[in-house]
Amino acid sequence: MDENNNVTPTQINQKGNTGLVLGILGIFFFHLIFGILALVFSKKDKNPSACIALGIVDLVIWIFVSIWQYLVFLPRVIAYLASLGIIH
Repeated sequence: MDENNNVTPTQINQKGNTGLVLGILGIFFFHLIFGILALVFSKKDKNPSACIALGIVDLVIWIFVSIWQYLVFLPRVIAYLASLGIIH
């Protein structure tokens, strides 16, 4: 910090900020990719707990979305395509 208690650019943890942003974005978009990237950037962070937690949350969301797609969404699509005569 300088004499006015302002944070200087050299004190900002860029890797930690990147991991945190990727973890937050991963909750909403591209769960698997952003979750893994948040975990990778957490290794380079001084205090990685938030990055690790968000990365794990992203991966858990991805698992649930994947299961939902195969158990709920895919059978409905197959039934619809069969009703149209596209598949038998």
